[in-house]
Amino acid sequence: MTFLVVIPTIRQPYPGFDEVMRRIEASFTLPTEFHVIDGKSGKAQTLNKALLELLPSSQAEVYVTMDDDFVPSEGWQNKVSAAFESRSDYGALGLWLGEDQEMLNYVGYTHIDKPVRANGLVLHRVRPGHHVVGCNVAMRRQVAMDVGPTPESTEKYQFWEDGWRGRRVTKLGFEQGFVEAGPVEFVRWQDTKEYQEMRIRDIESAQGKVAAFMKQGGVAPSFWARAKGKLSRILGRS
Repeated sequence: MTFLVVIPTIRQPYPGFDEVMRRIEASFTLPTEFHVIDGKSGKAQTLNKALLELLPSSQAEVYVTMDDDFVPSEGWQNKVSAAFESRSDYGALGLWLGEDQEMLNYVGYTHIDKPVRANGLVLHRVRPGHHVVGCNVAMRRQVAMDVGPTPESTEKYQFWEDGWRGRRVTKLGFEQGFVEAGPVEFVRWQDTKEYQEMRIRDIESAQGKVAAFMKQGGVAPSFWARAKGKLSRILGRS
């Protein structure tokens, strides 16, 4: 399978940024179109631009959005490709983050089935009503296009887009889950105080809007109940 990988970011000036992008690109083992996109307009706005402009002009079979602090193991694309090829019922996949309790909490392990091992793959199915977390989300090309653009808001830091897209995948009739593809690394960027304060303000500002976003996408409003439990984990990450 061929891939389009998109990373929205505002950290281009950070020390070590180019090296992290190089390491991410070095993890690719299948034909890949790779774009690092300025995300100052907001994550939803940036991802919508990629969805509406980059994906239609690409020949990629798999569309991946990835965070700028996430470095997967080399060969992860082979696992994603094999999972999509062997499981036509899956529309979206993330990479399993490991068995550390912090990571289990982050992916919402209480809403994930026990792993299934088959054909050299280990899959963790996400139960309907939950979603693949946004640090690395791979979708089949047509699924991504059918999911459509994410609702946009004036906040620059937006935390609901993975939940919105994930629930759209379920509404379209597809399964989603995590595939084991080796260790992953989270880069601990040294964000400025101004950025950290902006992130807190934007989360607080957006809380009243999320239910409306979910309704706009025709997806279950229960997302917000779980999103509240996710906020403390978001604030602890870049």
